Amino acid sequence: MNRGSLNLKKKPMSKDFTRGLDPKDSMKIGLLYGVFERVQPLIDEIVGDENPITMDARLTDDLGMDSLDIVEFIMKIEKEFDLTIDDADPILNDIKTVGDVVNALKTIILKK
Repeated sequence: MNRGSLNLKKKPMSKDFTRGLDPKDSMKIGLLYGVFERVQPLIDEIVGDENPITMDARLTDDLGMDSLDIVEFIMKIEKEFDLTIDDADPILNDIKTVGDVVNALKTIILKK
């Protein structure tokens, strides 16, 4: 793995990144896409660009993140989105994929 390299080239979003949303709900779709676009380079900083970062990519299995990488990722997210994530927040319990991260952030942002 090439840790620490920064690759800002666009990577494909999963075609079902808007799964469950009404296509007419452009605000939510825009929010999801905007969050994904901001999360993607944060992941690149940690794991490099060896594996494609899609909404379906699993943080540990596909992207190779370990527990320290996850902690670093959370810290980067807090800085990027100017928020504090409580590690006891139940929303974090089922996060396995990039899409789970994006959806959790969307929920947190909409609560602000």
